[in-house]
Amino acid sequence: MNARAAGRGGFSLVEVVLALGVVVFCLIAMLGLLAVGTSTTKSSIEETRVTNILGAIDTDLEAARSTATNSPIYGIQFPAAGSSAGTQTTVSLDENGQVIASGSTNAPRYLLNAYAAQPASHPETVVRLVISWPAAAPVTNAPGRVETVVALNRAP
Repeated sequence: MNARAAGRGGFSLVEVVLALGVVVFCLIAMLGLLAVGTSTTKSSIEETRVTNILGAIDTDLEAARSTATNSPIYGIQFPAAGSSAGTQTTVSLDENGQVIASGSTNAPRYLLNAYAAQPASHPETVVRLVISWPAAAPVTNAPGRVETVVALNRAP
């Protein structure tokens, strides 16, 4: 008597191999997506952290008195009143956005570059803030970079 006729049906070896091939293909595709998702998540976390640091820098700039030459916490230099020349300040920051002193042994995570100018036609001081990471990378080639512009009314 034939085994199939007795009700003992099953899958052939070819069917099993094809099913395993489909499963392996799907698993490989999912692993590829997992790597992309992990990379995107890490990048998003860094950008969120830097955006929070930029908020703290903005608060620091707004807290500076109209007669101050530097911001109180980050030491960003403001151009002299009536001066057409801008200023540039570079500050090393740790992972929490705290300033790292120049003689410190702590390795900086971020690099803040602030460019301040006061256009003759406007009463506002315009500050361009660029945070890049890692701090050791050149700003133009840094893998991570966030930039914003702040306009401050520093009139007395």
